Amino acid sequence: MARPLRIEYHNAWYHVMNRGANRKFIFTTDEHRELFLDLLNKIVKLYSVEIHSYCIMGNHYHLLIKTPLPNLGKAMQYLNSSYAQKYNQMEKSDGPLFRGRYKAILVQEDNYLIRVSRYIHLNPFVAKICQSPEEYRWSSYPAYLNKIQNSFVITSTILEAIGGIETYIEFMQQDLDEELTKFYEQSLIPSILGDSRFKNISLNKAKTQHIEAARPDVKRVVIQPDISKIIEVIAFVYNIDAKQVAKKKQKNFPRISAIYLSKIVGKYSYVIIAEYFDTTIDAVRNIIRRYSKSFSKNKNIQLAISILADSQL
Repeated sequence: MARPLRIEYHNAWYHVMNRGANRKFIFTTDEHRELFLDLLNKIVKLYSVEIHSYCIMGNHYHLLIKTPLPNLGKAMQYLNSSYAQKYNQMEKSDGPLFRGRYKAILVQEDNYLIRVSRYIHLNPFVAKICQSPEEYRWSSYPAYLNKIQNSFVITSTILEAIGGIETYIEFMQQDLDEELTKFYEQSLIPSILGDSRFKNISLNKAKTQHIEAARPDVKRVVIQPDISKIIEVIAFVYNIDAKQVAKKKQKNFPRISAIYLSKIVGKYSYVIIAEYFDTTIDAVRNIIRRYSKSFSKNKNIQLAISILADSQL
């Protein structure tokens, strides 16, 4: 399965989640949960990230994080690897603890932060683990109610945005957010939660910072990516649905880009590419010949190459 795409820039907001491998329970004792909270405290200090909401469930966790610096990947690598290592030491076990890389959804600040915070805090209630969210000890909701002191959780941003504790409590008691529920129930959850304008702005920020920070070198892609992965990355870069990439129409540049990268980065044969995209071998050859020069300086292509390389790290 293709790894989730990463978008990192200054002062970005994320809903981050990860679960145990094969849905294995990874938080079974209070000691496990205290360890995870201690590690959250450490990434706040080490990486200057801000934790605004969290919830620790039996086989997964949720975080609402803001990154003043574009360093979510480093912070999460430390969090997940440290927890897995210490968990295995405590349980005298080995092997991977998490199902894979964490999922990070870029969240629009204006319209969605409060709703995502509520979604996170409602998790144990929706899962019928508790009678009410405030009863659940292992989320940040009690901190929002001033029932516990938690030094690393920032509650003021959400509470100020909604108008105070009482308003947030009332908001928590409302019916489930159907739009958000449908969003998270998708088999492949999108990497951005927000309106079209926010998506475009975020993609532009990501393109600028990613290209400036990365070396968009084809040689960095050391493992042959699936063509489906290439299509997913191209869809992300052009901010379109993946189905539009493969659509046969004149001057479909996302499709042309995917064909180009399937050869240049994926190293697939002309025959395989032609079969995959339902075209002719000559058509594939013509695309490679015609676009090799212009695509070597194309920002969308360079960003796609950089993402494909980084997804192997």
